[in-house]
Amino acid sequence: EEARRAEEERQAAEEAAREEEERQAAEQAAREEEQRRAEEERRAEEERRAAEEAEREAAEQQALQDALREAQEAESGSGGEDTASTGQTDGGDVQRIEGGSGASVDQDPLSAALSEAMSQGGSPPAQEQEPAPEPNQLNPVPITPTPLPDPDQQSEATTGSGGAAPLGQPLSLSEREAFKLALEDCWNRGALSIDAARTTVSIEFRMTPDGRPEPASLRLIDSQGGSSQTSVQIAYETASRAIRNCGRSGFPLPREKYGRWRDVIVDFRPEGIQFE
Repeated sequence: EEARRAEEERQAAEEAAREEEERQAAEQAAREEEQRRAEEERRAEEERRAAEEAEREAAEQQALQDALREAQEAESGSGGEDTASTGQTDGGDVQRIEGGSGASVDQDPLSAALSEAMSQGGSPPAQEQEPAPEPNQLNPVPITPTPLPDPDQQSEATTGSGGAAPLGQPLSLSEREAFKLALEDCWNRGALSIDAARTTVSIEFRMTPDGRPEPASLRLIDSQGGSSQTSVQIAYETASRAIRNCGRSGFPLPREKYGRWRDVIVDFRPEGIQFE
Protein backbone atom coordinates (compact mmCIF):
# COMPACT_ATOMS: atom_id res chain seq x y z
CA GLU A 1 0.00 0.00 0.00
CA GLU A 2 2.78 2.42 0.86
CA ALA A 3 4.59 1.58 -2.34
CA ARG A 4 1.44 2.28 -4.35
CA ARG A 5 0.90 5.59 -2.57
CA ALA A 6 4.49 6.60 -3.16
CA GLU A 7 4.17 5.75 -6.84
CA GLU A 8 1.06 7.87 -7.17
CA GLU A 9 2.78 10.81 -5.50
CA ARG A 10 5.76 10.45 -7.81
CA GLN A 11 3.51 10.37 -10.85
CA ALA A 12 1.59 13.41 -9.60
CA ALA A 13 4.84 15.31 -9.09
CA GLU A 14 6.02 14.38 -12.55
CA GLU A 15 2.68 15.49 -14.00
CA ALA A 16 2.91 18.82 -12.20
CA ALA A 17 6.48 19.32 -13.38
CA ARG A 18 5.48 18.51 -16.95
CA GLU A 19 2.57 20.96 -16.81
CA GLU A 20 4.90 23.65 -15.46
CA GLU A 21 7.35 23.03 -18.27
CA GLU A 22 4.56 23.20 -20.83
CA ARG A 23 3.29 26.45 -19.33
CA GLN A 24 6.75 28.02 -19.41
CA ALA A 25 7.28 26.80 -22.96
CA ALA A 26 3.95 28.34 -24.01
CA GLU A 27 4.87 31.65 -22.39
CA GLN A 28 8.26 31.60 -24.08
CA ALA A 29 6.63 30.91 -27.44
CA ALA A 30 4.18 33.76 -26.90
CA ARG A 31 7.00 36.16 -26.07
CA GLU A 32 8.96 35.09 -29.11
CA GLU A 33 5.87 35.52 -31.30
CA GLU A 34 5.29 39.00 -29.93
CA GLN A 35 8.92 39.95 -30.54
CA ARG A 36 8.69 38.58 -34.07
CA ARG A 37 5.57 40.64 -34.83
CA ALA A 38 7.18 43.76 -33.38
CA GLU A 39 10.26 43.19 -35.53
CA GLU A 40 8.11 42.75 -38.63
CA GLU A 41 6.19 45.95 -37.88
CA ARG A 42 9.46 47.84 -37.39
CA ARG A 43 10.82 46.59 -40.70
CA ALA A 44 7.58 47.45 -42.47
CA GLU A 45 7.70 50.99 -41.04
CA GLU A 46 11.32 51.40 -42.15
CA GLU A 47 10.46 50.18 -45.64
CA ARG A 48 7.50 52.57 -45.83
CA ARG A 49 9.66 55.53 -44.78
CA ALA A 50 12.35 54.53 -47.27
CA ALA A 51 9.75 54.37 -50.04
CA GLU A 52 8.38 57.80 -49.13
CA GLU A 53 11.89 59.25 -49.07
CA ALA A 54 12.62 57.74 -52.48
CA GLU A 55 9.39 59.17 -53.90
CA ARG A 56 10.17 62.61 -52.50
CA GLU A 57 13.68 62.57 -53.93
CA ALA A 58 12.33 61.46 -57.30
CA ALA A 59 9.75 64.27 -57.27
CA GLU A 60 12.41 66.84 -56.42
CA GLN A 61 14.68 65.53 -59.15
CA GLN A 62 11.83 65.66 -61.67
CA ALA A 63 10.96 69.23 -60.64
CA LEU A 64 14.60 70.25 -61.03
CA GLN A 65 14.78 68.72 -64.49
CA ASP A 66 11.53 70.42 -65.53
CA ALA A 67 12.80 73.80 -64.33
CA LEU A 68 16.10 73.31 -66.17
CA ARG A 69 14.29 72.33 -69.36
CA GLU A 70 11.99 75.35 -69.18
CA ALA A 71 14.97 77.65 -68.66
CA GLN A 72 16.74 76.17 -71.68
CA GLU A 73 13.62 76.50 -73.82
CA ALA A 74 13.17 80.11 -72.76
CA GLU A 75 16.81 80.89 -73.55
CA SER A 76 16.65 79.24 -76.96
CA GLY A 77 13.35 80.98 -77.74
CA SER A 78 14.79 84.43 -77.01
CA GLY A 79 17.43 83.99 -79.75
CA GLY A 80 14.96 82.92 -82.43
CA GLU A 81 13.43 84.84 -85.23
CA ASP A 82 11.87 88.14 -84.22
CA THR A 83 9.16 88.97 -86.66
CA ALA A 84 6.59 91.73 -86.65
CA SER A 85 3.81 92.42 -89.07
CA THR A 86 3.89 95.93 -90.51
CA GLY A 87 0.62 95.87 -92.43
CA GLN A 88 -0.31 95.01 -95.99
CA THR A 89 0.65 96.65 -99.27
CA ASP A 90 -1.69 97.37 -102.13
CA GLY A 91 -0.90 93.95 -103.61
CA GLY A 92 -1.85 92.17 -100.42
CA ASP A 93 1.74 91.12 -99.53
CA VAL A 94 2.58 91.27 -95.84
CA GLN A 95 5.78 93.13 -94.99
CA ARG A 96 7.94 91.53 -92.27
CA ILE A 97 10.99 92.60 -90.34
CA GLU A 98 13.23 89.66 -89.46
CA GLY A 99 16.12 89.43 -87.04
CA GLY A 100 14.86 92.25 -84.81
CA SER A 101 16.61 95.06 -86.75
CA GLY A 102 17.06 96.31 -90.29
CA ALA A 103 14.49 96.19 -93.10
CA SER A 104 13.51 93.37 -95.45
CA VAL A 105 13.74 93.59 -99.20
CA ASP A 106 9.94 93.68 -99.38
CA GLN A 107 9.85 97.21 -97.94
CA ASP A 108 9.31 100.20 -100.19
CA PRO A 109 12.36 102.43 -100.85
CA LEU A 110 11.14 105.24 -98.58
CA SER A 111 10.72 102.90 -95.61
CA ALA A 112 14.07 101.27 -96.32
CA ALA A 113 15.82 104.63 -96.44
CA LEU A 114 14.17 105.73 -93.21
CA SER A 115 15.14 102.47 -91.46
CA GLU A 116 18.71 102.79 -92.74
CA ALA A 117 18.97 106.34 -91.44
CA MET A 118 17.63 105.33 -88.03
CA SER A 119 20.00 102.34 -87.80
CA GLN A 120 22.98 104.62 -88.50
CA GLY A 121 22.05 106.82 -85.57
CA GLY A 122 20.74 109.65 -87.69
CA SER A 123 18.25 112.02 -86.19
CA PRO A 124 16.40 115.03 -87.55
CA PRO A 125 18.15 118.31 -86.95
CA ALA A 126 17.09 119.98 -83.76
CA GLN A 127 15.36 123.28 -84.04
CA GLU A 128 17.25 126.20 -82.72
CA GLN A 129 15.77 127.48 -79.52
CA GLU A 130 15.19 131.14 -79.20
CA PRO A 131 17.02 132.74 -76.30
CA ALA A 132 14.83 133.24 -73.25
CA PRO A 133 13.85 136.82 -72.69
CA GLU A 134 15.75 138.53 -69.97
CA PRO A 135 13.74 139.17 -66.81
CA ASN A 136 12.67 142.66 -66.06
CA GLN A 137 15.24 144.49 -64.04
CA LEU A 138 13.80 145.96 -60.86
CA ASN A 139 15.44 148.76 -59.02
CA PRO A 140 16.31 147.61 -55.48
CA VAL A 141 14.42 149.40 -52.75
CA PRO A 142 16.25 149.81 -49.44
CA ILE A 143 14.49 148.29 -46.42
CA THR A 144 14.69 150.19 -43.20
CA PRO A 145 14.32 147.96 -40.11
CA THR A 146 11.77 149.10 -37.56
CA PRO A 147 12.69 148.30 -33.93
CA LEU A 148 10.04 146.58 -31.82
CA PRO A 149 8.71 148.56 -28.88
CA ASP A 150 9.82 147.61 -25.38
CA PRO A 151 6.90 145.99 -23.51
CA ASP A 152 8.00 147.59 -20.23
CA GLN A 153 7.78 151.05 -21.83
CA GLN A 154 4.26 150.56 -23.17
CA SER A 155 1.52 152.22 -21.21
CA GLU A 156 -1.36 150.19 -22.63
CA ALA A 157 -2.03 146.56 -23.62
CA THR A 158 -4.70 145.31 -25.97
CA THR A 159 -7.42 143.18 -24.33
CA GLY A 160 -9.13 140.14 -25.86
CA SER A 161 -12.30 142.14 -26.51
CA GLY A 162 -10.49 144.74 -28.60
CA GLY A 163 -10.26 147.43 -25.90
CA ALA A 164 -7.17 148.72 -24.15
CA ALA A 165 -6.09 147.88 -20.60
CA PRO A 166 -3.56 150.01 -18.73
CA LEU A 167 -0.37 148.02 -18.24
CA GLY A 168 1.19 150.11 -15.52
CA GLN A 169 4.06 149.10 -13.29
CA PRO A 170 4.51 145.53 -12.01
CA LEU A 171 2.57 144.61 -8.89
CA SER A 172 4.36 145.44 -5.69
CA LEU A 173 5.11 142.85 -3.03
CA SER A 174 2.34 144.14 -0.78
CA GLU A 175 -0.21 144.01 -3.63
CA ARG A 176 0.76 140.44 -4.43
CA GLU A 177 0.56 139.44 -0.77
CA ALA A 178 -2.90 141.02 -0.44
CA PHE A 179 -4.14 138.97 -3.39
CA LYS A 180 -2.65 135.76 -1.95
CA LEU A 181 -4.12 136.39 1.51
CA ALA A 182 -7.56 136.97 0.01
CA LEU A 183 -7.38 133.59 -1.69
CA GLU A 184 -6.00 131.92 1.43
CA ASP A 185 -9.04 133.07 3.42
CA CYS A 186 -11.41 131.28 1.01
CA TRP A 187 -9.30 128.18 0.38
CA ASN A 188 -10.92 125.43 2.47
CA ARG A 189 -8.09 122.94 2.94
CA GLY A 190 -10.15 120.99 5.44
CA ALA A 191 -12.32 119.72 2.58
CA LEU A 192 -9.30 118.03 0.98
CA SER A 193 -8.47 114.37 1.43
CA ILE A 194 -4.99 113.37 2.54
CA ASP A 195 -3.91 112.62 -1.02
CA ALA A 196 -5.59 115.73 -2.45
CA ALA A 197 -3.84 117.90 0.18
CA ARG A 198 -0.52 116.69 -1.28
CA THR A 199 -1.56 117.68 -4.81
CA THR A 200 -0.53 120.91 -6.54
CA VAL A 201 -2.94 122.36 -9.13
CA SER A 202 -2.26 125.32 -11.43
CA ILE A 203 -5.37 127.27 -12.49
CA GLU A 204 -5.49 129.97 -15.14
CA PHE A 205 -8.32 132.50 -15.28
CA ARG A 206 -9.17 136.03 -16.40
CA MET A 207 -10.50 138.91 -14.30
CA THR A 208 -12.56 141.98 -15.10
CA PRO A 209 -11.18 145.48 -14.40
CA ASP A 210 -12.98 145.52 -11.03
CA GLY A 211 -11.09 142.38 -9.91
CA ARG A 212 -13.88 139.84 -10.42
CA PRO A 213 -12.89 136.46 -11.95
CA GLU A 214 -14.74 135.29 -15.05
CA PRO A 215 -16.06 131.82 -14.06
CA ALA A 216 -16.05 130.53 -17.65
CA SER A 217 -12.34 131.28 -17.99
CA LEU A 218 -11.19 128.99 -15.15
CA ARG A 219 -9.23 125.99 -16.41
CA LEU A 220 -6.73 123.51 -15.00
CA ILE A 221 -3.43 123.77 -16.85
CA ASP A 222 -1.17 121.56 -14.72
CA SER A 223 -1.11 119.26 -11.71
CA GLN A 224 1.60 117.58 -9.67
CA GLY A 225 1.57 115.01 -6.90
CA GLY A 226 -1.43 112.96 -5.95
CA SER A 227 -1.80 109.28 -6.69
CA SER A 228 -5.08 109.41 -8.64
CA GLN A 229 -7.14 111.59 -10.94
CA THR A 230 -9.78 111.80 -8.24
CA SER A 231 -7.36 113.61 -5.93
CA VAL A 232 -6.51 116.07 -8.71
CA GLN A 233 -10.21 116.71 -9.35
CA ILE A 234 -10.91 117.34 -5.64
CA ALA A 235 -7.96 119.74 -5.37
CA TYR A 236 -9.06 121.61 -8.50
CA GLU A 237 -12.69 121.97 -7.41
CA THR A 238 -11.67 123.25 -3.96
CA ALA A 239 -9.25 125.79 -5.45
CA SER A 240 -11.66 127.01 -8.14
CA ARG A 241 -14.38 127.40 -5.48
CA ALA A 242 -12.01 129.63 -3.50
CA ILE A 243 -11.38 131.80 -6.57
CA ARG A 244 -15.08 132.23 -7.31
CA ASN A 245 -16.14 132.87 -3.69
CA CYS A 246 -13.38 135.35 -2.88
CA GLY A 247 -13.75 137.17 -6.17
CA ARG A 248 -17.46 137.91 -5.91
CA SER A 249 -16.77 141.39 -4.56
CA GLY A 250 -13.52 141.80 -6.48
CA PHE A 251 -9.94 141.16 -5.41
CA PRO A 252 -7.93 144.06 -3.93
CA LEU A 253 -5.90 144.82 -7.05
CA PRO A 254 -5.01 148.27 -8.46
CA ARG A 255 -7.12 149.17 -11.49
CA GLU A 256 -4.31 151.23 -13.04
CA LYS A 257 -2.26 148.01 -13.35
CA TYR A 258 -5.07 145.97 -14.90
CA GLY A 259 -2.85 144.88 -17.77
CA ARG A 260 -0.59 143.15 -15.25
CA TRP A 261 -3.21 141.03 -13.49
CA ARG A 262 -5.96 140.61 -16.08
CA ASP A 263 -4.79 137.04 -16.91
CA VAL A 264 -3.19 135.17 -14.01
CA ILE A 265 -2.05 131.65 -13.17
CA VAL A 266 -2.41 130.65 -9.53
CA ASP A 267 -0.63 127.63 -8.04
CA PHE A 268 -2.39 126.01 -5.09
CA ARG A 269 0.43 124.10 -3.40
CA PRO A 270 0.54 122.10 -0.17
CA GLU A 271 2.81 124.80 1.30
CA GLY A 272 0.70 127.75 0.14
CA ILE A 273 -0.46 129.86 -2.83
CA GLN A 274 1.71 131.35 -5.55
CA PHE A 275 0.63 133.20 -8.66
CA GLU A 276 2.09 134.67 -11.84
